[in-house]
Amino acid sequence: MNNHEIAKIHQLVQSADEKNIAVAFEIFQSADYKSSQELVTYLFTLAFFHPKNSIRQQAKPLLKEAVSTSFYVESARDLVFSKIVPKSGIPSVFIFTHLLDQVHKKGVLDVKTLGKYTLDFWTQSWEFCWKHQTEDIADILNKIRKGNSLQLAGSVRDLPEALWQLTDLESLTIINRNLSSISDEIRNLTHLKYLNIQSKLSTFPVGLVELVALEELKLFISNDQFFNTVPAEVSQLCKLKSLTFTSLAGEFPVNFCFIVPLESIDLGYSNFKDFPEEVSQLTNLKSVKLNFNENLHLKGVFRKLSKISGLKHLDLSFCKLDKLPEEIALLDQIETLNLSGCHLFDIPIHIEDMVSLRSIDISHNQFSSVPAELYRLPRLEKIRDNSGVIEVKAGND
Repeated sequence: MNNHEIAKIHQLVQSADEKNIAVAFEIFQSADYKSSQELVTYLFTLAFFHPKNSIRQQAKPLLKEAVSTSFYVESARDLVFSKIVPKSGIPSVFIFTHLLDQVHKKGVLDVKTLGKYTLDFWTQSWEFCWKHQTEDIADILNKIRKGNSLQLAGSVRDLPEALWQLTDLESLTIINRNLSSISDEIRNLTHLKYLNIQSKLSTFPVGLVELVALEELKLFISNDQFFNTVPAEVSQLCKLKSLTFTSLAGEFPVNFCFIVPLESIDLGYSNFKDFPEEVSQLTNLKSVKLNFNENLHLKGVFRKLSKISGLKHLDLSFCKLDKLPEEIALLDQIETLNLSGCHLFDIPIHIEDMVSLRSIDISHNQFSSVPAELYRLPRLEKIRDNSGVIEVKAGND
């Protein structure tokens, strides 16, 4: 059985029509597996990688007959489906690459067939396919993208150059714990609106500053030096509205303060301490998240944020604060404030000067009851504590 015939069987298996699937398995039962390593390989991908359990269960008895007992037993042991699909339901590219390499080393299967059809079932096998050149990398990338969106998870130290030729991409996520740099050719992705990078980059990708269509940028970088390399040219991101990054130590990189369109900043799970004075230039900023940060210099943070008149939402949840400084009263423009999980025992009396505040979350703190100061807030509508949401009667305007 040649590759063309296998491709036809694949079409039947992928059909939503149960009759077509039945026809495919009738062909399998009458096939001569000994004369076709490619067919055995395809049956292997069905038995262990097809997303439908019913297909896998039909394929496994046939595979048992087609391969040695030792190969099947070892494969069944190593390729437990729960290993491939963890509880999150998201298959891990790292697990896939390792498992496929282990199978490939046994020399039983045809590597190109293994790569081709496993990729059809699980896009997370792309790295194995690239490594073993089962298909052209441009074809691999086009197979795993979804419309104008691509998620590229892996462990390779360099990204494929063909990635930078996908100039129509609007959304790109790169997850790679071994990646230390990104090519300046990223500048070619001029239609990109969403970019999410999770890696250990040592320097800010210079070409990124030319992505003038970018609206949302997420940087989860496990390298302390990365944020010291943000260039002044980052201000060219003239459409960027949302900025998220973690693992920040020290101050917010000053060059981000010149991206005037920014409306949202999320610095959760950082060791962030303070903003530079230039943060007041972010005149369009509406929301700031500083949750799960234990090193905040709140006096400085509050004073600087108070200069941004459009700022409406502030999240300080789970920052383990012993107390809030009186400077919080400077934030008279804030409408929603999240203080949940901060270990607070009391609230500064001058919080009543936060005259715009409409909603506050004080759950998971050390309050014995709702602090009386909160009821003196003139526009407050909702208080969330451990018992739920308390509706506050209007009429204090």
